[in-house]
Amino acid sequence: MERPRLSLRAAADACGVSLSTMRRHRENGSFPGARRDPKAGWTVPVEDLLAAGFRLNAPGPTAAEEEQRQGVAEVPAGPGAAARVAELERDLLAERHRRELAEAEARSLGAQLAAKDENLADLRRAMLALTAGAQPAAELTAAPTVPAQAPPPATAPEAAAVEQGKRRWWPRRG
Repeated sequence: MERPRLSLRAAADACGVSLSTMRRHRENGSFPGARRDPKAGWTVPVEDLLAAGFRLNAPGPTAAEEEQRQGVAEVPAGPGAAARVAELERDLLAERHRRELAEAEARSLGAQLAAKDENLADLRRAMLALTAGAQPAAELTAAPTVPAQAPPPATAPEAAAVEQGKRRWWPRRG
């Protein structure tokens, strides 16, 4: 009698791994007895799962084990692993240095912006003082007002045209 077969999704659920992990193992040849079923898709014999190192109905990792697994990066094995680790450490240090430089530049730009804002406020107060004339100090903080100007006096031909109802829309060159 043949041992039971599980679909890839059922095998992933039973082993506590993702479906993509099961697909990768099938593609890598870890499941030599895997077959394509027209109804269930790919099925894997339980023996192949056990031979590949999976445990069926295994309890999931505890919270402490999960934190430890995520906190500790695996060191790659094989030729050139030490060089790759050294390269990653250099990249990490370079990224930290770039971040520190960016933060220092942001602080410097913030200080420059504060100085410019203060200078602009001083210029506004000076402009108010110059345009206000002899106004009391309380009025210096208010927005300056521009006095209304009277229109220039009309020349004789323009005045006659206005009286006749014909107004010139351009000045007369004399």
